[in-house]
Amino acid sequence: MTNKTIGEVKDLFFRVKQFYYGSAERTETSLAVSVGEVAEYVSALKRAAEACGAEETLHAERHEVDAPKMLAYMCLQIGDALTEKDYRLAGDLASVGIRLVGVYRFPFLTRERFVKKVLEPVREKHGISLLAEVEEELLSHSNASVLLRPSFATPREEGYYVTEDNDDSLRAAHPVLYFLFLL
Repeated sequence: MTNKTIGEVKDLFFRVKQFYYGSAERTETSLAVSVGEVAEYVSALKRAAEACGAEETLHAERHEVDAPKMLAYMCLQIGDALTEKDYRLAGDLASVGIRLVGVYRFPFLTRERFVKKVLEPVREKHGISLLAEVEEELLSHSNASVLLRPSFATPREEGYYVTEDNDDSLRAAHPVLYFLFLL
């Protein structure tokens, strides 16, 4: 799967998460106005799932061979939650999707840690079996190698989102390295 496609999917997950936090501050009457916005997100998520499906046939590195399937699954789950007007679930699923991207790209969260620290709390919170049917496949593949290569020369892409928990995501993925970076 290409870095560009993964970046676009992660960007979409960030936008859905921001939509959820924005909708949480609105009243029920003003949420009716956002129906068009929800429809746009649902169609964008369907297009992203199709793009992931198209990339499933492309050559992938061993550690990311399941990335298209997993990311397409998350796109469809978030789209279903938005369609059902369960914005809280959609926001939580978008957060899970953002962390799922970390299994395949920086900060290179291990698959076991992703299931334990990210997936299980959302399952318990909402009483759902998110990714349960593909969890065995997710855990059967090897983790990405933790090779951190900072690039200071490349400009930031348009639409890049800075989250408040960047430190938290790095700390969750690599507690020891995070401590060493602080030193």
